[in-house]
Amino acid sequence: MAPLATKHAWLHPLHWIDEEQQPWLCLADEESFDDDSASPCPAFAPLPLSTSQPNTRSAELASSAVHLGGCPPPRLPEFAFVGRSNVGKSSLINLLAQRKNLARTSQTPGKTQTINHFLIDEKWYLVDLPGYGYARASRSRSLEWNAFTRAYLARRETLVAALLLVDASIPPLDVDVQCAAWFQQSRIPYALVFTKLDKRPKGRASERPSARKHIQAFARMLASLGAELPPAFETSCARKQGRDALLGFVARLCREHAETGGAGA
Repeated sequence: MAPLATKHAWLHPLHWIDEEQQPWLCLADEESFDDDSASPCPAFAPLPLSTSQPNTRSAELASSAVHLGGCPPPRLPEFAFVGRSNVGKSSLINLLAQRKNLARTSQTPGKTQTINHFLIDEKWYLVDLPGYGYARASRSRSLEWNAFTRAYLARRETLVAALLLVDASIPPLDVDVQCAAWFQQSRIPYALVFTKLDKRPKGRASERPSARKHIQAFARMLASLGAELPPAFETSCARKQGRDALLGFVARLCREHAETGGAGA
């Protein structure tokens, strides 16, 4: 896995994002999902097999910071949740931690306005970053959040990997694809976490594409940019799907992090 980049330019995915003002932030053409002649779907990176059944013994909110100096001392490996507002970050945090209300869920997009460090089993941090898009705040305040997020991803030496959450219940969004491409360009290790596998798209059942088709379309869009496909997870908080696989992935990276003396994975 590539080492973390210490300095890099920030591309637009986490800049001020407003779907009403940004015409390039759009849904993929759903007609393409029904095209049987489409090229074969590129494969995501394989996941290591794991026979363990992770069980979270302890989980707590360690800090909520509005600047990098407010984060916990950089001593433990960290895994950052990145994604659009209302993609399901809080629900997935609660699923991984086996706690109902560790992270507060909200129907209001953009609720998370700080960088929240959750200490898991006193061994690693799950870091909830402010979501991009839909944030109900002033432009200046949103830019402050994004500057803080940029500083965290660029400078946090104990960041092992970013976990990019993508809503699988809707067609791919350019902003998510571009964010994934940016991680690779910036040499930041990351994995894709597709959420809401249980949610049925609106419309007649015979006409709506499945979550699997949305995931395949995302893979094609990312591959078309020349990006190498990362590991990917399919999750559903309602079905408690994907928890063990995701925690097993984190555990493996924590071991590698320790074996390299705490250097970037």
